[in-house]
Amino acid sequence: MNEELKARLISLGLTEDQINAVTELGVTDEADMAFVTDNDLTSAGIKPIAARKIVSVFNPRPSEPVFVPAPAPSTPVSQTIVVQSGRPEDMGLQELLTRFAGGERTIDYLNAIRKYSRNRRVFVRIPNSDILDVVGTMELINFADGGDDVPEYWGDDELPTETLEEIMRQSFFANPITTHRLPKGNAWLKVSEQRRILAAYARIAGHLKGNEDEFTLLDELTGEGELPPRWKRIEKSYGNALRNNDPQAVEAQVAIRWSRKGSSRHTTEDTFPRGRRIVDNIDER
Repeated sequence: MNEELKARLISLGLTEDQINAVTELGVTDEADMAFVTDNDLTSAGIKPIAARKIVSVFNPRPSEPVFVPAPAPSTPVSQTIVVQSGRPEDMGLQELLTRFAGGERTIDYLNAIRKYSRNRRVFVRIPNSDILDVVGTMELINFADGGDDVPEYWGDDELPTETLEEIMRQSFFANPITTHRLPKGNAWLKVSEQRRILAAYARIAGHLKGNEDEFTLLDELTGEGELPPRWKRIEKSYGNALRNNDPQAVEAQVAIRWSRKGSSRHTTEDTFPRGRRIVDNIDER
């Protein structure tokens, strides 16, 4: 299963074991999900209602716009039933949030989401990432629509609640070697995201030597040219780890984004002192 689909399934609330079960169905990308039925998903250990919701996200049934009466004042707006038409204003909250989590940022989608959020701090992210938690956000909006005050933190993980604008701010990237937050203009930002994931995987899986500095890695990974032989070997190892659902591969994907949890918001790196060794970098937290 590719990384994009895995991230989207995580945003829909699936566990690693459930994602593995979906992979065993033969699913490799979002196009394959169009052929998956709710019965397939329930056989993978997903509850029936959640299975139907997931199927509706990847294989929505098109229809003409149908106007429904406004809900009674006592009905939370996020529980309003909306008939799908393919237009953002006619979509339900789950599909809007799922598309937003997948990178949709057009003004029509944002305006449709704002009708539900109403400028409240009702958005949360998946722990230790910058990815929107679709399920957690829906629960929080339902909670707020019930008349309760929005808490500063939400859920067992005590995730900070945020506004839509805060969620939309540019994600902070992390140095794949030191895990520190990367400031604007840092040399690592000139390296493609896929190669930064590869660097993080090399660190996590123990492929890096302890006697080379970060300039060496930057020289080898910057640009779109062919990778040096050792990075081709690491890339092959990473590909095998992905296919085998190795936790180290998943950790590498998350590692290139700076984690708010347990980190100082002011921890950044402006430059790499020449001669700085990787073994030293790894120890800096």
